[in-house]
Amino acid sequence: MAKKPKKKKVWRPFEDVTLAWRAGMPTVEETMFSNGVSREHAEKQVEDLRKAKVYNNGEFEVNITDDPGSFLHVSVKRLDRAPIRDWRVMQRIKNELVGPEHEGLELYPAESRVVDMANQYHMWVLKNEGERVPCGWSHRLANDGDNLSGRGKQRPIGDDGYESE
Repeated sequence: MAKKPKKKKVWRPFEDVTLAWRAGMPTVEETMFSNGVSREHAEKQVEDLRKAKVYNNGEFEVNITDDPGSFLHVSVKRLDRAPIRDWRVMQRIKNELVGPEHEGLELYPAESRVVDMANQYHMWVLKNEGERVPCGWSHRLANDGDNLSGRGKQRPIGDDGYESE
C-alpha cells in the first residue's frame, strides 16, 4: 500500500508584533523568580528584551536584538514550545527576517555557558549583507532530492514542509 503524501502546513508571513509583545513583557522581579537569576542579571535580560524586535507568524515567535559588534541575535521558538530541529525552517526564518545573503551561526557553547531554558534556538547573524563567517564552505552545494550520489535522502530544494499562504 502506497504512503499518502504528508499534508503540508501553511506558512504565514511574519508580522511585527513588537509593541503588543512589550506590553506583556515580564518585570525584573518576575524574571528573577522564573529564571532563578540575580537582580542584576534579570535587569540585563529585561533591558535586552526591551530592545528586541519581535515577529510572529502564528507558529513561530522570533526576537531580533542588535548585539554590540557585528551580529544580530536571532532567537526562535515555536509558539507551542515544541522542538524545531529542521535546518530548512531555520534558514527560511533567517532569510525572511534578516536576508538571504546574511550569514548566521548557531553556537554549541562550553558547558559553562550553556543557556537551555526552553525549546528556543539562537542564531547570531552578521549585520552586513554579503559579509562571510570565516568558516564553512566557499560555494553552494545542495541536493535537490534526486539522491544521485546514493549517500543520503533529501527533500527537493525549497521544500521545508510548508506551503506559502
